This record gives sequence, structure tokens and C-alpha cells, in this order.
Amino acid sequence: MEVRFAVEACPEVIGCVIDVVGAEVDAAEMVAYIAVVDGFNDLGSIQSFVSSELPEYMLPDRWVIVDDFPLNSNGKCDLRLLRSFETNRRRWRRRGFRRESAVEF
Repeated sequence: MEVRFAVEACPEVIGCVIDVVGAEVDAAEMVAYIAVVDGFNDLGSIQSFVSSELPEYMLPDRWVIVDDFPLNSNGKCDLRLLRSFETNRRRWRRRGFRRESAVEF
């Protein structure tokens, strides 16, 4: 939670979902999926802001900018769809999501 709050404290970030990918502890990666204000594309400024707020071991390993977060039937973020964003692009369209672009850094 603390990582998410630090990312969301950045003025350009609208929302954030933090996920850990990988089964083994040594190979696990922390991924920050972030929605940013329209027209914003300077991920470096977000990373700098977050690195000033958190110790290095708490920083995300990967950053993915998304336009929207997929929701499940309970209204919570659907991590399964979020993790497979690129491979499930057609599925997102079928479920009625408006925006389908993602940029991974």
C-alpha cells in the first residue's frame, strides 16, 4: 500500500495498481500500472518523484502506463486482465473498455 500511495501522490498520476509478478522471490518483479493525466508522457519525472519518497528497495521494477484499469464484476481491478493487457487487447474491446493503449517502460 505504501508504494501505491507514494506513486499516487505524484500530481500527474490519476491512479495506480501495484502488482508483484513472478513465483520465485529472487525473480519477482514489482510492477506499477499507472494512469496519468491526458497528454502526459514524462515517466522519468514520476520515477524521480517516487524515488524521492521511497527507499530504493521499495521502487517498482517496471512501469506500465495504461489509460484505464479493467474492473471485474465486483468493481475491483481485474489483475488477470491487467497483467495480460497486450495479449488480451481484443478481450478488452469486447468487454466495452474505451481505451486500449499501453506503454511499457
